[in-house]
Amino acid sequence: MIAPDGSLLANEEKLREEAPKFYENLFNNTSYCSSLSKLVIEKVLTQEAVDWLIRPISDTEVKKAIFQFNPDKAPGSDGYNTHSFQRHWSIVGKDVTSAIKSFFQNGRLLKEINHTLLILVPKSHNATFLTEYRPISCCQLLYKCISKVYKYQTKASSRRFDFRKPECFSCRKTNL
Repeated sequence: MIAPDGSLLANEEKLREEAPKFYENLFNNTSYCSSLSKLVIEKVLTQEAVDWLIRPISDTEVKKAIFQFNPDKAPGSDGYNTHSFQRHWSIVGKDVTSAIKSFFQNGRLLKEINHTLLILVPKSHNATFLTEYRPISCCQLLYKCISKVYKYQTKASSRRFDFRKPECFSCRKTNL
């Protein structure tokens, strides 16, 4: 395989080193954000909207998220797929719910949960460059569940509060 700089990735060790760098650079490109620093937000959410967005999540929201995942998806790096969690919910449900709610309360995530296995699938038979591979990430189910619950919260908040209406905002003067 050939690295973006043209060097040959002759062994597995070099590939393991170069592939994550390649995708980090690809997905962390901040050039599109350079204009954001010039924006000034003159409206902020009302306290009611803020309180609703940061409210504690419920056990039901966590369970709903877990059971909406396809049970046959590939397992995460821990070797467990969604089916395992769904089938044994009566055993693992309390701990899973506790872990996810803990993240929303303190914003901390164990590195074991925030671990992703990156698999490179060639887009063609003669794939040579990293750009000719499709990255597939196998994330831990708890990580996926946190993302899904967060998505529910923001989606529900957009239904609850019409952010296009001025009454959802309180004006704040910004001095630059």
